[in-house]
Amino acid sequence: MYGLPADAVERTPTAFLEAIAPEDRDRVRDGMARLSAGSPVDMEYRVNPSTDYGTWVWVRAVPVVEDGEVVRIAGFTRDITDRRRRERHLFVMDTLLRHNLRNDLNVVLGRAEQIAESATEFAEEAEIIEGKSRSLLDTADKQRAILDVLGSHHPHHHADPVSAVRRRVRRSPTATPRPRWT
Repeated sequence: MYGLPADAVERTPTAFLEAIAPEDRDRVRDGMARLSAGSPVDMEYRVNPSTDYGTWVWVRAVPVVEDGEVVRIAGFTRDITDRRRRERHLFVMDTLLRHNLRNDLNVVLGRAEQIAESATEFAEEAEIIEGKSRSLLDTADKQRAILDVLGSHHPHHHADPVSAVRRRVRRSPTATPRPRWT
């Protein structure tokens, strides 16, 4: 995902910062500092210079603390590029449709008001058109509010990773040899 060989990161753990979009590096460094201080991190940022930093990742990490000291970090990284792309497409389509809908309905409203004011014969029908047009504009506003709410939440599973990691660490021997594959 990051576009770096694993051995490069193993040799120099901070080397992965080079694979992070320059605009996101300060936030990632802040996240690393929070982890080192004992706080969990949940963030999204762009990676992989070979894709012009077009790959989006979601990182969730928790510090493993023993005797008041952070001894390691546990967490995961998930590629969320497709989700980000869908969100962007939805935003563009929503903006375009709302713009066009508002413009067209404002024209309809203006004409309906003119008809209502000038012709008593069609005043009742013009008022119906006005009411329906305003209702459509309200629906567009509600749709925007719903999209805002839906877009503000990530489809994250709300588990307690700190407790899960602590349970796993307690069950693991302190010096586990690395498996050898032959």
